[in-house]
Amino acid sequence: MSTIVASRWYVLRLFGERVALRLPIAALVWLAASLLLLAAIIAYSLTIGSQPTSLSEVWRTLSGESVSKTIDNVVWEFRFPRAPAAALVGAMFALSGAALQNVTRNGLG
Repeated sequence: MSTIVASRWYVLRLFGERVALRLPIAALVWLAASLLLLAAIIAYSLTIGSQPTSLSEVWRTLSGESVSKTIDNVVWEFRFPRAPAAALVGAMFALSGAALQNVTRNGLG
């Protein structure tokens, strides 16, 4: 399905080799590191606030086990909807900034 060409590129072949993507390995490493960092930041953001909770309590709440009514309410109603929304807003800001730089052909745009 996928092969490594040279040592700097990763070739991903999909749909019976109709689609092939040649991706630099350094970019894939940066992407994986960024996603791990994003997951850690989201996990941390679910634990901080006026109601102190631990990461294990948040994990148990997200997996469906009820820790307490208060923690369930805080995690599901307030903290969890905010975390993916913040990640998506940040991604949209990054994409709009990249589009603006491309349109204006200005690296500082």
